[in-house]
Parts: sequence; structure tokens; C-alpha cells
Amino acid sequence: MSKLENGLADPTVYECVVFRLLFHCNFDDLWPRTTESYVLRADALVRRLMERLERVKVMNEYGWRRASLILRRLETLLYNLPPEE
Repeated sequence: MSKLENGLADPTVYECVVFRLLFHCNFDDLWPRTTESYVLRADALVRRLMERLERVKVMNEYGWRRASLILRRLETLLYNLPPEE
């Protein structure tokens, strides 16, 4: 058995595409544990970015609006909120 089959190695992009074509399954179905670890890692990175945006000292109105917009979009992504119109 290979490391990939035993869940000890992450698949490459190439392997993901090949297995998707062979088995007609998406990445989540083929590697659920890997997907979960990627989701948790991305969640932590988004939260850290949000904390930094909340602490940033912006010197002008444009910068403040931009930081505020990015923060709202990250909250929408993180908390599965409906997008603002």
C-alpha cells in the first residue's frame, strides 16, 4: 500500500485530477480527512487575517472603507452569511 492509500501523504494536484477522472469522484469524496485539515487550516488563516484587519490603523477614508469591505466579505465566507447586495 502506498502512503497516499494509507492517508499518510497528501495528493498532488495531478493525482487529484487523475483520480477524479478514473473514479468520477471529487476531492472531498476521495480524501475526506485531507479536506477537513485544509478547511481547518484555511479557517484559521481567515480568522487571523480578520483579527489583523480589525487592529489595523488606517490613515484615510479609502483605506478604512477597503479594510471594512474585506472584513465583511471574510465574515460572509467564514460564517456562510448571504452576500450583501
